[in-house]
Amino acid sequence: MDCAYRPKRQAQTRMDCVPLDLLEPEAITMLAGTITLTPGTVSADLSDEGHSLLVHVLHTEDPDAVRDDIKSRYEARLKEIFS
Repeated sequence: MDCAYRPKRQAQTRMDCVPLDLLEPEAITMLAGTITLTPGTVSADLSDEGHSLLVHVLHTEDPDAVRDDIKSRYEARLKEIFS
């Protein structure tokens, strides 16, 4: 019996940089955690200056849409909370 999983199609994974408007470390931490809890995305790194997050994304054909979604759905709400 062969129990190895072999997907029928190859995943379209990417590492994308998401520029941040957030300045507060607590807000950036919450954003990174939210991204990681979202299926198909993982926060991988924060730039030294704290101006962008490196995000690993599964199954995307439009990285700009993923970036825009993160900024509009999550970062915008955190900006309201932390401002």
